[in-house]
Amino acid sequence: MDTYKTKRLLAICMALLIGVIFLAPARAKAAEAPVNLGTTASFAVLAGETVTNTGPTTIGGDAGGNVGVYPGTAVTGFPPGTNTGWQIHADDDVAEDAKADLNIAYGDAASRSVTDNMTGQDLGGKLSHLVYINSILKLG
Repeated sequence: MDTYKTKRLLAICMALLIGVIFLAPARAKAAEAPVNLGTTASFAVLAGETVTNTGPTTIGGDAGGNVGVYPGTAVTGFPPGTNTGWQIHADDDVAEDAKADLNIAYGDAASRSVTDNMTGQDLGGKLSHLVYINSILKLG
């Protein structure tokens, strides 16, 4: 093969390779399964020793609104805080199970690899089930 044909064939191969690289779809990040919160999911507030409310707080919500403390027993400030269908669990089996599930969920979340560095970005939008890192927290 002469030099001209070789160079032409090489140019065509390079053009095809570049086309494949730029036209190939980007790999999507596979979202991990959400962290399983277990019984913790029914709590809006979960503490170890004391839950203290100091104002006209309303606790409730779609995800769960229970207030729990374990192994402590002190839950104060209700009223003036208001109840919208939740229960107080102080040093009972429900709070104990929720604290155990919280430790498991935390361990799971902490063991995952970071998938996105969100430092300096506004986190006011909805985040997907990935693992994020943000050294400067900015909610807006």
